[in-house]
Amino acid sequence: MADTTLKTQETAPEWVEVGVLQRGHGIRGDVIIKPHNPATGVFVKGLAIRLVPKNDSPESSRVTYHRVLSVYAKAGKGGLKITLDGIRDR
Repeated sequence: MADTTLKTQETAPEWVEVGVLQRGHGIRGDVIIKPHNPATGVFVKGLAIRLVPKNDSPESSRVTYHRVLSVYAKAGKGGLKITLDGIRDR
């Protein structure tokens, strides 16, 4: 039988990647996020998220932290339209 490592609170990463920011939406700072697993329902008001620019490390100075302010209906192609604190425009 193969070795299996269970992640506990002590060994689990502090942040878990749950989706990819696809693009901005409109002129008021909304964004379209494509969840890795749309069935999880992880994107809810108050969720703390970290945005890591493509090809940057999580320790990059360009990483930003936000809270989800609102989640709208699905935006087609598996994406969700969400509003994040601190993002006011494109």
